[in-house]
Amino acid sequence: MAFNKRVVFLLCVSMLLSVFLAACSGNNKPANTGTAADNKEQTQTNEPTETTEPDEPEPVVEEKHDPVTLTVMNWGGDLDFFTTLYEEFTKKYPWITVKAFGSGGGDVEGLSKLAALQSSGEPPDIVWPQAISKWMEGGNLEDLKPYMENDAILPTLGIQDGFLESWEMDGKIYAIPWTDDPWPIVINKDLMEKHGMEMPPNDWTYEDFREMAKKATDPSAGEYGVSFNGIFKTAFTNLLPVANGHAGARDFMNEDYTQSMLNTPEVLADLKWLKDLFTVDKVMMDVETFNKSGYADMADFHAGKALFSIAQPLKQLDDMVEFEWDILPAPRGTVSQPGIRNTSPLAMLSASKNKEAAWLFIRFQFEYEANKWRIENIGFPSMVKNEELDKLLESKYEGQNYEALTISTSSCCTGIGPAIFDGPTYSGTVDPALIAMFHDNKDISSIVPAIEDYNKRAADYWKSIGVMK
Repeated sequence: MAFNKRVVFLLCVSMLLSVFLAACSGNNKPANTGTAADNKEQTQTNEPTETTEPDEPEPVVEEKHDPVTLTVMNWGGDLDFFTTLYEEFTKKYPWITVKAFGSGGGDVEGLSKLAALQSSGEPPDIVWPQAISKWMEGGNLEDLKPYMENDAILPTLGIQDGFLESWEMDGKIYAIPWTDDPWPIVINKDLMEKHGMEMPPNDWTYEDFREMAKKATDPSAGEYGVSFNGIFKTAFTNLLPVANGHAGARDFMNEDYTQSMLNTPEVLADLKWLKDLFTVDKVMMDVETFNKSGYADMADFHAGKALFSIAQPLKQLDDMVEFEWDILPAPRGTVSQPGIRNTSPLAMLSASKNKEAAWLFIRFQFEYEANKWRIENIGFPSMVKNEELDKLLESKYEGQNYEALTISTSSCCTGIGPAIFDGPTYSGTVDPALIAMFHDNKDISSIVPAIEDYNKRAADYWKSIGVMK
C-alpha cells in the first residue's frame, strides 16, 4: 500500500515528537516554575466557558494594517503539512502572511540560526523550542504574560483554567503549549480476534496488557503482542511508575518536577517488570529479528503483525493499514491510569519586529479555526472547550472506542519536556539507558549515579530561581 505524503509526514511527526517531548509529565507545579502536569487523574473545579463559532467565520475586520510577513522557525526540517493551518490564520488576519522554515535540528541548531538571522537584521518572530531554559539564556524569549493579561479575546476562547498559566517560570511565561495531544494505545482487532481475544474494558490493567500481548505473540507467524516501537520503550515505559504511585510525574520525576525518582528502588522495580515483559515474555521482536525483518520502527503494526502500538496518526491509519483497528487508554496501575499527552510549545522571540502579529499567531492556535483544522486534519481533540468542535471530533470516531480518546485526553499526564531543567540532557541520559535495557538486557540501575548527578544540578538550578529551598 502506498503511503500518501500526509500519512508519511504525520508518522514522522509522531516519531520526532516522541524524541523531544513524549516522555514528560503532569500538571502539578511548584510556585513560579514551568511544570505543567497533574500527576493524578485530572479533576477540574473550574469549567472553561464554552464557545461557539460559525463554520465559516468572517475575517477579522479592523482598522487598516500594514502588511506583515511573520516568520516561524520550526525545529528540524521544514514542515509543509502546517501550510494549510497558516493559510487559515491569514484568512482570518489577512494582513499577515506566515513564512515557516526549519532550524535544521534542535535547540543548538536553532540558536545558531537565530544568531545568524539577527546579525543579518532579519530575526524570526516565533520559534518552537525544545528546552525553554536554553532559549531563555541571553534573553531570547519574550515574556508572554503581559500579552495574555491585556488580551480581551483570550479569556473567551474556552481554554482550560490554568492551562496556559501553568507554564509560568519565575513570574514570567516564556512559552505556551499549542498542542496537548493524547497518544492512546492502538489495537489491531483482526489480530486480536485471530488469537481468540475480545476488546478489554477501558479500565484494563497492566496485567491485562501483558496477558493479551503474550497471547498475540507467535514468532513462527511473525506476530507479536507489541509493535517494535521506540515510544513503547521510552514514553510508555515511564507511565507504570506513575500508575503505581512510585513517581509523582511522568519522566520518572517527583510531583513538582524538580527531581528524578529513577534512583529509587520502587521505580527500578517497575522498570524490571517492564523489562521482563520484553526480555522474558518476548512480546516484541528482538533487535536481531527486527533488523532482518525489513520493517521501519512501528511498521510491523502497519503490516498487521503486531497487536498493540502507540503514537500513531490515528485517523490517518485508515489510509495506512488493511485491518480493523481501535483505540484503548493506557492501562491502569495500582493507583491511577495515566496516559501520554504530548505537548509542544510556541514562543515569541524578543528580537521580533512584529510582536503584535506574533501574539495574534500564538493566540490563533486556541481559536475556533485552528482547532477545527486540528480535528479535520489530524483527528486530535480541540485545545478549547467547544460543543460544536467536540461533536465534530466524535463524528470522526463513529463506530470506535471514542471514550478511550476522551479518557486519554482528560487523564494525567501532559508533556512538559521543554520546561524541565536541562531536559535534552536528561532525556539524552534516560532514553538510551531504557533502549539498552530492552535491546541489550542491560541493568537499568547502572543509570543511578548519572541520575543523582542530574538531581544535584537540578536542585542547584531550582534553588537559584527560588523554586526550591
